[in-house]
Amino acid sequence: MHSNAVLTVVIWTILTSDSLQYYPNQCGATSCQNGQVAAVPSLPQIYLRCDGYRFVVCQCPSQQTFIDGLCSAGRCVEKDGAANYKPVPGDPYSFYQCAQGRWVEIHCKDGTVWNQSIVSCDFPGNVTPAPF
Repeated sequence: MHSNAVLTVVIWTILTSDSLQYYPNQCGATSCQNGQVAAVPSLPQIYLRCDGYRFVVCQCPSQQTFIDGLCSAGRCVEKDGAANYKPVPGDPYSFYQCAQGRWVEIHCKDGTVWNQSIVSCDFPGNVTPAPF
């Protein structure tokens, strides 16, 4: 019950302030545990993460929302082959993989870009059309 009150105060602070980034627990609460995360109702890209003693406001990457404790590009059903992967719009260096019912963003290794035709990261010269 106490942690819900703390979270309510934290969320209210987020929604009413433009400049604050750290939100200390109210009343000396010890309910904020390092690594604890919580969604912010009505702001699907925003979530709170506890850094040990205070909540920090975090934002998921573009086109992702905070679902079940992770930033995700939405829900999915795992399938075999290429249907389990998709490109990240506007970011040739990353791709989405369906994992445990969520689209999870994965970054290609340095020097490579996502190539949907072979369902793998590849050298830019091998990708058609050119990713840039």
